[in-house]
Amino acid sequence: AWTQMEKNSEPGYTVIRPTDKTSFTSYRYSNWKKLILKSKKPIIGYGPLGDRYLIEENSHNTLIYSYVSGGIVSTILMLIIIIRYTYLCLFLTFIKKIPLQKKNIFVFSSIFTISFLLFRGIGEIGIAVFSIDLLVFLSCIAICEKFKIQK
Repeated sequence: AWTQMEKNSEPGYTVIRPTDKTSFTSYRYSNWKKLILKSKKPIIGYGPLGDRYLIEENSHNTLIYSYVSGGIVSTILMLIIIIRYTYLCLFLTFIKKIPLQKKNIFVFSSIFTISFLLFRGIGEIGIAVFSIDLLVFLSCIAICEKFKIQK
């Protein structure tokens, strides 16, 4: 379905994949269901790019990718990371109440970036694979962890 070309109703536009007027998720939700149902290795998973092994397509979800590639063990570890850094962002913002000053720009930028990348994990796998997203995420959590232990 992805390799077939379709003509759109508007002249001059070519659609690379079929569209579904009833879906707003680009078939991602159905891919998530397919991956979970097709996985026969729930404990250890299929290794790197397990999603492509099962359905020949990207899973577009950090937790689903973790489950398919590393099994339940990997998913639990990814959940721990997500919970830890969601808590850290909330802690620094609402409990530690970082003052809005020029010297704290790196911490604020890091909190925003961590929050964005964690939220983005719903629709992409940026921090679940070795990528620029992961490197930025690791840099930001290092900044926030260092700031947390100061003062």
